[in-house]
This record gives sequence, structure tokens and C-alpha cells, in this order.
Amino acid sequence: MDIRAKTSFAGRNFNAVEGQVLSLPDSIAQDLIRAGYAEAVENEDK
Repeated sequence: MDIRAKTSFAGRNFNAVEGQVLSLPDSIAQDLIRAGYAEAVENEDK
């Protein structure tokens, strides 16, 4: 799933800065969205 970082964060095998678009497994992406760290994006070029 593609997401856009709302703030900087890091995980076990990834990191992101505010505004960065990245692709993560759905389960991780959904957790970040629910926690307010990211928002879903639709078919956007990285």
C-alpha cells in the first residue's frame, strides 16, 4: 500500500520523512494510518 508520511518516523526495516511517499505492506501501512503518522495515497509517482 502506498502512503504519505505526515511526520518523520522509522520502523524495523524502513524510515520516512514528512511528505515522503512510500510503499509498505498493508498491515504496517494501516497501523501507521490509524496512528496518524501517515495517509493513504492512490497511484501516485514516488
